[in-house]
Amino acid sequence: MALLNLVRRRLRFAPQLVAALIAALAVTTPASAGADQPPGTGGIVDPMDHTALDRPDTHPARLRDTGTLAFVYRNGDFRPLRPVRDAESAFHLGINDSRQTVGTYVDDGAVVGPEGYYPPEAIHGFIQDWRGRVTTIDVPGGDNEFPEAGINERGQVAGVYIDAGAVPDPDGVFPPRGSVHGFIRDPRGRITTFDVPAPRMHAVTDINDHGQVVGYIDESFTTGSGFLRDPDGAITRIEVPGASYTEPRGITNRGQIVGSYQVGDRNPDGSIAPGKVHGFVWDHGRITTFDVPDSTLTVPTHINNRGHITGGYRDADGKQHGFILRRGRYVTIDAPGRTDNIAWGINDRGDIIIPEPGISIGEVAGAGASPRPSTRQPATSPRTQLR
Repeated sequence: MALLNLVRRRLRFAPQLVAALIAALAVTTPASAGADQPPGTGGIVDPMDHTALDRPDTHPARLRDTGTLAFVYRNGDFRPLRPVRDAESAFHLGINDSRQTVGTYVDDGAVVGPEGYYPPEAIHGFIQDWRGRVTTIDVPGGDNEFPEAGINERGQVAGVYIDAGAVPDPDGVFPPRGSVHGFIRDPRGRITTFDVPAPRMHAVTDINDHGQVVGYIDESFTTGSGFLRDPDGAITRIEVPGASYTEPRGITNRGQIVGSYQVGDRNPDGSIAPGKVHGFVWDHGRITTFDVPDSTLTVPTHINNRGHITGGYRDADGKQHGFILRRGRYVTIDAPGRTDNIAWGINDRGDIIIPEPGISIGEVAGAGASPRPSTRQPATSPRTQLR
């Protein structure tokens, strides 16, 4: 089984933990597509037939190892994305209409430290164009740059980073208070950083074409809320009434926001009881909640300007699937060669990112900051805990 942790845990403890997530990518056993999948081949398109993969620097062996790749899904077909060149491993998470993808990677050849994690300076954000050319994102004075699905049609990218050299607070929490910041990178490479008034910034998850940014903060070890930041710096708090944690993940040009929320706390062992995590849409203060039918956990991850919502859900048997919700109809998306699926970024053309394996929706939603663990499992452990 692949690593059971998601991006949202990445900055809660340490930059090294993001690398642990990325480094633990593993090939999973085959899984069939969901019964509601729309017409199409339903299979893997040969990567060598993809115009984005025919460059001389293609890595044929890695490309054909499709169990470890990210996919772009559309109308029943799964098209592998080329690996990030000179990366040990990577996560593709967002995509725009120009087919630019965005995510995070670890330097090829990075050495795991004594605690079992890569150094934070080995972790970078990236933009990859449709030909596979990669632009690295590094914030001056920062480490562990992490964009999620945050890339708009103007080519702006939003994410978070941690101050270089940050050390744990006296209470053992890492990253320490005030060390996590948001950033916006424009197409020319100029970077603007920002902060949100809060005990601790957690994530910046998306940016629309107007420059509005969404994300979420940790208010305590077990509670948190979302935010909307306008280009002028004005902040609007996003909270689902009665939720212990609210996580916005995507925003449209109209300002509609999609995300997940948690009711109550996690179990003592860190698991989430069925029925505690749900999806929501925020429309200028009006909130609509929803769940994938017959699911025990629903985690939306993105929304495009046509109102199509992507995400992941867990069924009654505990199996994880990706989904898209469009025009009121849920469609299951299960990539070939995967036992745990999730659908992440989506553009207005209907292209959906299926990230590299290793993301569990049980580790995506709802939980606050936690003390830094006194012991850590190695980066290759399939059950490294990132929360």
